[in-house]
Amino acid sequence: MKNYVEKLNQQHEAIRQTILELSVPQNSQKKPKMIFQHLRELVLAHILTEDEELYKVLNERAISDNRTKRILDAFSKDWAEISDFSKYYFSTYEANVSGENFISDTAKYMVSMKHRMMREEVALFAEYERIMSLKNKK
Repeated sequence: MKNYVEKLNQQHEAIRQTILELSVPQNSQKKPKMIFQHLRELVLAHILTEDEELYKVLNERAISDNRTKRILDAFSKDWAEISDFSKYYFSTYEANVSGENFISDTAKYMVSMKHRMMREEVALFAEYERIMSLKNKK
């Protein structure tokens, strides 16, 4: 359980660092397009990691636990907005990591992802650990 949450936290940190690197590309040894592609890969891998275990456990528990259901409901509203912006961001800049809106869109993406990841770390991961500890007591 701890290893899984640690893995999620490490993925979050890698995403944070990559967004930061992308927002200040002149400080990086890599080309912005490579950083952008790496960011997309990190985000997709992280979503798959969460779907395979975290959301599976939380959704299962939400059927019989109102606390978990309320937490998931709050996150699902937030996720729809971030998901839409992520699709826009990655599709818009996939071919050309530049343009007049690239910097502002990257800043917006960075803020929304940082906020989302912080909320996940505080609420979702804690709820996952609570559920897993209850399962382990049985």
